[in-house]
Amino acid sequence: MKAFSFQDSFFKICLLLGCLMLCSMLSAEDNARMHLERACKLMATQTMQVTERVTRGQTVTEFLTWQRRNPDGTVERMTERLKDGERLEPAALKIGQHVFRVYYTKGGKTVVRVGKNTARGIRSQHGLPVPKLRRECEITEGKRVYDGQFCWDIMVRTPAEKGFLVEEYLVSGTSQMILLCRKFDVDGRLLREVRYRDYDLSPNFPEGIFELPTGVVVHELRGGEAEGDLREELEAEEKEEMAELYEQKNLQDLKADLRYWLQGTVACLVTMLAWLGAPLAVLVVVLVLHRRRWMAHGRN
Repeated sequence: MKAFSFQDSFFKICLLLGCLMLCSMLSAEDNARMHLERACKLMATQTMQVTERVTRGQTVTEFLTWQRRNPDGTVERMTERLKDGERLEPAALKIGQHVFRVYYTKGGKTVVRVGKNTARGIRSQHGLPVPKLRRECEITEGKRVYDGQFCWDIMVRTPAEKGFLVEEYLVSGTSQMILLCRKFDVDGRLLREVRYRDYDLSPNFPEGIFELPTGVVVHELRGGEAEGDLREELEAEEKEEMAELYEQKNLQDLKADLRYWLQGTVACLVTMLAWLGAPLAVLVVVLVLHRRRWMAHGRN
């Protein structure tokens, strides 16, 4: 019979504990990955309305997003940039102002600039953006309260050439939607922050919200063509049209000024005639009376 060995038993216990800890760590990472993947999928498929506040350095931009999941499983989305938290109505735009929108439809992704009298877009064959988590990413998960609700605090570390790129996600434990997303560079500097607020999962969509503006001129982005080059061409066309609009506006202003000047001149003449007419009328009356008196005196 083999003698009892304390060292062998201790080694087996340590090995067992190590296996349990490893399994626990793997399970925790799987849970974190599952929570984040589910949230990313919902963000790309859930019918909703949400406001996004995007911060890059000192620049803060707000967007309003409408998204609808159709019965056939397709998803439509329209995102519009806000101005001071409000939508800009195209009919109320001034020369040089634009409404920026991004449409995701069956035809792909269309970036649209709506001006005072024009609307131009660039269409590419891109679907709804869904974050893809590579298998080599390190994913950890914690728990915290954010904006009054329980959240999963998920950290994603992606290997890079000089360290790790880090992304932080706060996922609502109730709705499973992302509430906050932060991205950092390898030195820990914040690159971009997106806060999602005012979720409405049963919204009333404005009529025609997923349809491109009437009269929009859409340029298809073809293979090998850079979107930046096409955007520069569209901006050059817009500058030419803006110059024509300014010329038309200046001509209209000139006509209006001439009309106002003419109206003012006529009014001034009428006033002068009114002031001169009264003394002339008195003089005529005096002359008529004097003539009558003279004629009456001559008869006598």
